[in-house]
Amino acid sequence: MAAFENEKVLTERFCQVIGETIGVIQKDREKVEWGIFPYGYQGEIACNVLQRRFGIKPNYIIDTRWSKFNPNIISLETLSEIDHENLVVFIASDRNDIYDEIRAEINSHITKGTVVDMFLMVNEDNDRKVEAVRLLAKYFYSIGIEGAVAEAGVRDGAFAKYINKYFSTKKLYLFDTFEGFNHELVKKNMVEADKAFMANMDYRGYHHEIKEAGIMPMPYPENIVTINEQI
Repeated sequence: MAAFENEKVLTERFCQVIGETIGVIQKDREKVEWGIFPYGYQGEIACNVLQRRFGIKPNYIIDTRWSKFNPNIISLETLSEIDHENLVVFIASDRNDIYDEIRAEINSHITKGTVVDMFLMVNEDNDRKVEAVRLLAKYFYSIGIEGAVAEAGVRDGAFAKYINKYFSTKKLYLFDTFEGFNHELVKKNMVEADKAFMANMDYRGYHHEIKEAGIMPMPYPENIVTINEQI
């Protein structure tokens, strides 16, 4: 089951990730070829965002199953044959049942190009940040450090739940404006090449959806204190 199914939320999320990716590519942008994988409900929305919001038509739509029925969709095997350093492929699926499988598949077929995950899900088994939090919590508890913990920039709480898990007896203060970026402040730090990114910086709809839905369930919700203020 996908965690994000609301089209408005998905659109704003994809705008953010695609905009950030375009902003990182500072030179030879005209040489970049873009791909979307896989081509389900979320993949279709990602294609529309790339084309309608950024004026970029995807060069490749990748989905091994649908490639058997649609000549405009290619398989992972075909993708590996055209893999090159100017290829950027967006992963557009957060289905929990195949989350790791999808990422393993695309990374096994792309060795030269770049894979950008639309849904960076924290994986407790292999995420260094989670391991760092676990070790810090173990150490702090061992020497009896008192006090609370905090996270600034919470989004949907994907990482906060691990802080809450390992600092199980401490108050966890979660800070987030849930209002997106301040456009005027961002403009001061933007360069000419990032105009496409700047044109799509309004993610307030996405943040408001998250604010209304609330953060994901926490292991110890009684210790959670959420603070949202515009700084």
